[in-house]
Amino acid sequence: TSDDAVGDAHAGPEQGRKVRPKNEQKDNNAKPTTKELTLDEIKKSWQRIADHIETPFIRMSFVDSEPVKLDDNELHLAFRSSTLMDKVANAKNQTEILKAFENVLNIKINLKLELKKISLQPVSQAEEKTDKPSVIDMAKEVFGS
Repeated sequence: TSDDAVGDAHAGPEQGRKVRPKNEQKDNNAKPTTKELTLDEIKKSWQRIADHIETPFIRMSFVDSEPVKLDDNELHLAFRSSTLMDKVANAKNQTEILKAFENVLNIKINLKLELKKISLQPVSQAEEKTDKPSVIDMAKEVFGS
């Protein structure tokens, strides 16, 4: 009976120890929220997320993007290239990216993809800027330098 008592004494605490981590794990794996996560935190983790993407062309396409907005659980990514954006838009490829987010940040998100708007100056404005120094040069000629 002393063996039974020792066995019972060990069984109670061991069971207690096993139950607590399971409950803690359930809490840790509860539906992740993005309320605690900010766009800046995602930007800071960008390279770590990219490192968790195994397929090289998906990783390259992902790195081309920039996180621009976080709405609830939707992360808006802006791409410089429509070709690379199309690769990320593929459901299979996007799954790998979402898995990387879960591994690094422990969040489930949806991606919203958009092309980055690039502002280019018209050629005429660039020419105007080069014309101004020639006007100064002409004034120097007229009034002397």
